[in-house]
Amino acid sequence: MSIGKHVKTAAAAYQQLKNEPVPVKRQRHEYEFLPAYLEVTDKPPAPLSRKIAWGICGLLFLAVLWASLGHIDIIASATGKVMVSSRTKVIQPLETAVISAIHVRDGQSVKKGDVLIELNPTGAVADTQRLKEQLLFAQLDAARLRALLSDNPEQHFTPPKGAMLNQTEEAKQLMMSQYGEKQAIKKTYASEVKQNQAQQTSTHTELVSRKKVLRSIKKRLAAQDSLVKRDAFPKIQYLELEEEKLQLETDLAVLDSRLLELQAAAVNIIDRRNQAVFERERQWRQQLSEAEKTISQSQQELIKAKERARLQTLIAPVTGVVQELAVHTIGGVVSPAQTLMVVVPKDVLLEAEALVLNKDVGFVIPGQEVEIKIDSFPYTKYGTIRGVISNVSKDAVENEQLGLVFPARVEMETDQIMVDGHAINLAPGMTITAEIKTGERRVIEYLLSPLQEYQSEALKER
Repeated sequence: MSIGKHVKTAAAAYQQLKNEPVPVKRQRHEYEFLPAYLEVTDKPPAPLSRKIAWGICGLLFLAVLWASLGHIDIIASATGKVMVSSRTKVIQPLETAVISAIHVRDGQSVKKGDVLIELNPTGAVADTQRLKEQLLFAQLDAARLRALLSDNPEQHFTPPKGAMLNQTEEAKQLMMSQYGEKQAIKKTYASEVKQNQAQQTSTHTELVSRKKVLRSIKKRLAAQDSLVKRDAFPKIQYLELEEEKLQLETDLAVLDSRLLELQAAAVNIIDRRNQAVFERERQWRQQLSEAEKTISQSQQELIKAKERARLQTLIAPVTGVVQELAVHTIGGVVSPAQTLMVVVPKDVLLEAEALVLNKDVGFVIPGQEVEIKIDSFPYTKYGTIRGVISNVSKDAVENEQLGLVFPARVEMETDQIMVDGHAINLAPGMTITAEIKTGERRVIEYLLSPLQEYQSEALKER
């Protein structure tokens, strides 16, 4: 029923609207003579205001549409400076030395292997020569001692390569002298052995002779024993013969003992000879071991000395350009690990180091694009340089002004900037501002972010 009532009311209103008289159209000047309330009610509104209102609404709609669909870059700003590339080669001396020649100048192009600086090699050359001589003498000693330990030293003596004739002859003479001493020892003991053998032969001959005499006496005593018992033979002669037998037996015992002593002495002589020869050869083996040890040490030290001598000539490790030349005085002294210059490899550009703040480091990753503004050249006039993040440090460093920051390396597309039509090379140390593109977001998100922040923090204050 309620719906029907509303339908009747709408129909009645429509009928009343149809029955109203059509308003009379007046000229513009006619409205000016009407009463004020009739002028307002009868005069149609101006079309311009309506268009302006619709225009404002359209602009608002387009702005909201653009804010909803359009994206802007999210930028992390970081200060830093221009640096030489991490692939740049630093030229440093190995030890303290005096400069004898400088073959390059700052900005000069060099090829790999070109001589850059020559240092005074006197000390290294002297050490090399000394070690060569030490090695040669040790090799001569080793060759001499090996030959002495062989059966035929003269045949087995092989001098090392590089030995001069007089050095070889001296070593050979010393070898033969030492070999002669060894042979003299053998001859001395051989003479003693020969003398001992002669004494043994003499003693043995006398022993055999006396044994024969003793057997003869024993036979005579045996024959005379029965005669003495029958008193057919003088007893005194028998007793004298018996006494002679006892003396012979005593002499035989002495000779036997003497022969044993001579045999023992012969063994002792041979042992002493062997011991003397062994001791002499032991000394030679010990000397040979020391010579071989000296050879090994000298060879290692010689390698080091040659390397030291080689490093007195500083050469270009790569093809590139000399930069930051730090020495210019012939005769000047350089210290170990002192940076004398750097060689920037060909086609390798400078890099920039940007100090990323803690609040941004979580969004900065290698590969992101960077706009680099050089403080020395206002970007509004001279533009910027593009780059790419190549590395971000995993550990923070302390900065006096910024606090804890994370150094990031930026590879630059070019190391030159155009100034009044001229290409100006950038120099290491120039300060920069790096704008790192960490992402994108819609414009409406940017506009609403303060509201979202206030909403998340609302009603949470103490």
